Amino acid sequence: MATLAPGASGEGLSFSLAPVWGEASSGTGALWGNEQVGVAPQLVESPGWQPDRMDVAVGYGLKLGNGRRVLTPFGELSFGGSGSLQMGLRLEETAGAPGGLRLELFGGQRNLQDVAPDYHIGLSGTFQF
Repeated sequence: MATLAPGASGEGLSFSLAPVWGEASSGTGALWGNEQVGVAPQLVESPGWQPDRMDVAVGYGLKLGNGRRVLTPFGELSFGGSGSLQMGLRLEETAGAPGGLRLELFGGQRNLQDVAPDYHIGLSGTFQF
């Protein structure tokens, strides 16, 4: 796994490249980012140990207005198995907000084997307090 993260302000380039095993849903995807979760060494050493796909994500955070908000255009690409592409904009309130507001507008395509591509568009929001 390779990761480049912007500072606490959220401003600047972000990048990640990660191997993925299985089809994790969005809720369980966070589980794999937890450093407490690991992979047994004997599994890594086995000859058949290969990731199902590689996920790549890139974004660039831009400060807005008074500097408390960051707008991040982003793209996510998944190689292998059922490939997918997602692009969008993320708006986050950062400085001075313990949890803050996060809005995401996104669209993408997921390719499934032997099935027509699945297109989607969405809007998600999170407010933590």
